[in-house]
This record gives sequence, C-alpha cells and structure tokens, in this order.
Amino acid sequence: KNDDDSYLLDRWLLLSDGNDVVDVTQISGAFSRSRYALQAEVETANKKFGFCQIIEANTCIPLRGQKISVSVAAKTVSAKLIENIRVAVLEWTGTADAVTSDVVSAWNAKGSNPTWATNWAALNTPANLALTTSEQTFKIENLTVGASCNNLAVFIWVDDTDCAIDDILQLGEVQLVRGSVVPEFVPVMYQDNLLQCGYYGRPLCATQYDRFGAAVAKTTTTAAFFAALNPPMRGTPSVVTPDVSKLALNGVTDVNFSSWAIDAGATSHVSLHMFITVVSGLTAGQMYNISSTDTSPIFLEAEL
Repeated sequence: KNDDDSYLLDRWLLLSDGNDVVDVTQISGAFSRSRYALQAEVETANKKFGFCQIIEANTCIPLRGQKISVSVAAKTVSAKLIENIRVAVLEWTGTADAVTSDVVSAWNAKGSNPTWATNWAALNTPANLALTTSEQTFKIENLTVGASCNNLAVFIWVDDTDCAIDDILQLGEVQLVRGSVVPEFVPVMYQDNLLQCGYYGRPLCATQYDRFGAAVAKTTTTAAFFAALNPPMRGTPSVVTPDVSKLALNGVTDVNFSSWAIDAGATSHVSLHMFITVVSGLTAGQMYNISSTDTSPIFLEAEL
C-alpha cells in the first residue's frame, strides 16, 4: 500500500507526488534511542514525497497560544543517498478533526515549499536539512500555536527532485512537545504505543486461516456479525477488506461470502455490526464461525 494519501505504520500518512513513489517498511536498528524506524525506498525517480502525522483536537486545542517544539531523527544510506529533508509544523484552523489529510495542495518546484491545502498553515519556515549516513536529530523549536488552531500536523518531506530509484530515507524518534526546547527523546512503552495506535486502527483478523468471530444466519442467504470494540476507537471505523471472496462462514459446511457491509445504524466507536450475504446454504438461526484465508488482514480504520 503506497498510494498518495495512505496511512501506513504507526499512523504516518504517506504523501507523494503521484502513486508508487516510494515503498515503505519498518526496520530495526537505525537509531540509537528506539528499536524501530520507518524506511522509504524510492520506486519512481525524481518525485517529491513525505510523511505526515496529524494530531487530534483534544490534544491540540489546549496548546493554543503555547510554545511547542519538534524533533526528528533521520539519515540516508551509502550509495543510495537522499540529500535533504524539510520539516513543517502545520496548524489546521478548519473544523476540529474534520481535516484534509493531504496537507499538500501543490508540491511546487525544487527549493520551494509546498502550497498547503486550505485551512492548513505552517508555523515555521521549512528549509533544507542535509542528511548523512549517520544518525542526526533535527530540531524545530520555540513555535507558537495560533489562537484558532484545532489540529496540528508534523510533515517531513524530501524536497529534492533528483532522487534515483532505490535511494533510501530512514526516519524515527519523532516527538512534538509543549515548550520552547525539545528534550532528549524517550520512547513510549511498547504496550502504551500499541494501545494508542489501536485507537485509530486495528486488525479485525490477523493471519491466514484466522477465525475471528461468530455470526448468526438470518435467512438462507444473509447473516449478521457483531464485535465489541474494546478499548473503543476514535470514531466509527471503516472496514478495509482486501478480498471478500476469501471470507467464509464455517458450519457443517463452509459457505463463502458474496459481500459484507457495515450496518451504519448500529455501528459506533464501541461496536462493529456487519451484514453478510452469500449465494445460498445457510440455516436461519444457526451460529457460524467466520474465517479468512487471506494473507492480508481485515483492518478497522478510524483515522482523522
């Protein structure tokens, strides 16, 4: 999944000048104060790309009029060099949490910062930060949050337009803090980080041949599925199903899905309700396990 405006690992949003500009993976050992990092490998040459994380209003509104600072660790790789990154701290003055996730309206020429989407504005003036093959921590400090700010975003991007295929960027240890100076980076406890990520997105099923719930047949061709969302999600989730034909109801015989869809009237941030349809073969009133033979998980997403 590497299309423009796609959420990837740890809530980082890939923004790029077109689709399939970079492949993104999680790597380990890149930086000294954390175990994991993000790696982007160029797939389409000479294109700008970057990564954005948007912070919800509950955190940002109390920061109005306050000083904030950001730091990010970054490096490149020998013989696969990316020259520079830029970092922008953006504020959103539109409706709280109803953000435009693609903060870039126009990428513009090399050496020029992007034109930001409506209601997004930068709190700093981004400039090139030169990368090396060694770990560096870049700091953007002593910024003032505006009086009308509803959301904040950190956007890290490659402004160069001479990236070659297979060039590599590594990013990690990003933090946004209240205050005029960035402290030393301290990683969040893994279980806390996992819980925070699950607030915005989580797998409904994990792996191939996973049984992930039960459904009751309503008729010979329809069934209903329910799952409690505990802990709750940020909002009503959408369901990302890679291939519905690889889902099945398991009873005396297996019955493959034809389709399934959210019951919008019943689903909320605390519970998921789905309508299931099949061609035939169900027994009304009977309970069935639900399984997947897909190697890709079904994913619940409640991002900004």
